[in-house]
Amino acid sequence: MNLITIKKVFAISILVLAATAAFALASISGTWNAKVDMGGQSGSPTFVLKQDGEKLTGTYYGALGDAPLTGTVKGDKVTFDFNIQD
Repeated sequence: MNLITIKKVFAISILVLAATAAFALASISGTWNAKVDMGGQSGSPTFVLKQDGEKLTGTYYGALGDAPLTGTVKGDKVTFDFNIQD
């Protein structure tokens, strides 16, 4: 599995987790510990999120490095992006 494919699968997994959490909570601000398993490769990244209205900011901490993230919270939909160098 190449790095781009891993990033896509990882992003989809995290999006599902965050969308589920957003539906149940008024705010998703806080520290989130995720578990990722992608066909033999696994990890436990941490996301520190801050929600301000519909604006979402934070940081990804994991095996791929650390990276700032930005996104939105609209109703029960949460999206965010982050880029890892290399």
